[in-house]
Amino acid sequence: MKEFKFKPGDEVLITGKIYQSANGTLYGKTLNKFKATIKKIAEKGAHPYAIEGMWGWFDEKELSPYVAPPEISVGDKVKLIKNETYNHKKIVLSPYIDYQVNNIEDNKVYVSFRDTNFIVDIYNLKKI
Repeated sequence: MKEFKFKPGDEVLITGKIYQSANGTLYGKTLNKFKATIKKIAEKGAHPYAIEGMWGWFDEKELSPYVAPPEISVGDKVKLIKNETYNHKKIVLSPYIDYQVNNIEDNKVYVSFRDTNFIVDIYNLKKI
């Protein structure tokens, strides 16, 4: 019997592709850090994980345990953990700069420093 990393009821973050069934083809949509709860597991499926509230199946490599995002609010000063934007583009000198949080939408955080504005993932920030 195959060992599964997750079980029904576990909260996860999905970063990956959606499949039509446990052995189906791709839907074509990709999720990025989408919070979900495991609904069931198809033990013999190529894409064994189904989640609550959404039609589709996922591979284990596309799931990670859910960890609550850091407590960050509009107006806070933050630093980047990784030197990249929300779309994984590199940012010059970012480890040495304190950014201002201007807006938060789900896991997208709009930050600025002087005249520079960009979006980063909330999981890529630490409050200072």
